Amino acid sequence: MKRISIFVSVIILVGIMIFLTSCGKSTESKFVGTWQDINDANTSFTVSKSESGLLLQASGESNTIVVTIQGDNLIVDGTTFILDEQKSELSTNGLFDNKISFKKVTGEQK
Repeated sequence: MKRISIFVSVIILVGIMIFLTSCGKSTESKFVGTWQDINDANTSFTVSKSESGLLLQASGESNTIVVTIQGDNLIVDGTTFILDEQKSELSTNGLFDNKISFKKVTGEQK
């Protein structure tokens, strides 16, 4: 009888852990919001969620680009941006190894 109650307790705990994990912040939500170039306040883009996935729209543009996620990387038209969650920044290497960085200015932040 004692084994059954321990087994039931373990099953309940596992169920609660799965529920809490599924309620946590999704990977996509890390990227949703408006991102602004750290060196140029006039350069920004917005990442939004749609039925087809994540869409990127540059400020002042009407067209959108479908983007993909691989772990903590946002892939935009062949360019990989690496997410630094501590700083809420996306960055990639530019020409001559100059770093291009964007800071999240609106949306869900850490």
